[in-house]
Amino acid sequence: MSDAFAPPEAQPADTSGPLIVDAPGVAGVLTVTAPTMFGASRLLLDGEPLSPSWLGKFTVPMADGSEVTAQFQAALTDSIPSLGVDGVTYKFGEPIPMALAVMSFLPLVLIFVGGAVGGGIGAVGWITNRKISLLKVHWAARAVGILAATGATFGLYLAIAMALAIAIHGV
Repeated sequence: MSDAFAPPEAQPADTSGPLIVDAPGVAGVLTVTAPTMFGASRLLLDGEPLSPSWLGKFTVPMADGSEVTAQFQAALTDSIPSLGVDGVTYKFGEPIPMALAVMSFLPLVLIFVGGAVGGGIGAVGWITNRKISLLKVHWAARAVGILAATGATFGLYLAIAMALAIAIHGV
C-alpha cells in the first residue's frame, strides 16, 4: 500500500513523517507534515514549505502551468487536519472517537465559573486534553488520561482561587 491516499480507509498507521498527497496534476510531490505540540500542519511541495495567504489558502502549481487552491480543513474528530485541493478533500490519520473529542472540552467549563483565571487554566487544560486525545494508545487509556488531566485542571484552579482569596481577603 502506498502512502498516497484519498479515501479514508487508505490511511497509513504511522503519521509521524510527511504524508504524501496524491493530487493529480500537481507539479511535484505534495506532502503534509503532522502538527507538532506547538506548531500547525505544514504543506510542502518537493520538500519546500508553501506559504499560505493571509486567509490560510495555499497556491499549488500544476504541471500544465495553472494553479489551484489548497486549504487545511480541521474537524473536531480529525487527528490531522484534512487538506482540500481544488475541491477534493484528503484525510490523514485515524479519527478521534467523538466521546474523547467532547470530553477534551470539559476544562472549558472554568470559563463560566472562574472568570479570566478559570478561562486561562481551562484553556491550558483543553490543550492538554486535546494532545492526550491524539496519543497512539487505546481509547480507554486516553479517556482515563483526559479525566485525570481535567481533575488536575480543576484542582489547580481551586488552589489558585484559594491562594488569591487568602491574599486578597486575608482569610
